[in-house]
Amino acid sequence: MASQSLEQIRECVRTEKIMHNYPCEYCDGTVRPKRVVREAFKHRDSFVIMNDITIGVCDKCSNRYYNAEILRRVEAIATGQIAADAEERVPVGHLE
Repeated sequence: MASQSLEQIRECVRTEKIMHNYPCEYCDGTVRPKRVVREAFKHRDSFVIMNDITIGVCDKCSNRYYNAEILRRVEAIATGQIAADAEERVPVGHLE
């Protein structure tokens, strides 16, 4: 994998050919699979929370990577194309 360019790696991730064990684009770490209980995604003016998913996380800088399947599902839920499993209230505040 080290012989691939960063753009080739990005294309593989975009097309879902690989999801883990590739170089982080921000440091010299490696993106590893990590199962997370809850992950929040910002979508336009709202948020979508995905439960129990596997994402990529850099083992050095902790940057998070998401595959296309996850991002498509987030968009579908956010735009109402598919129903959410549940809804939660989120506290909102401001700093004076």
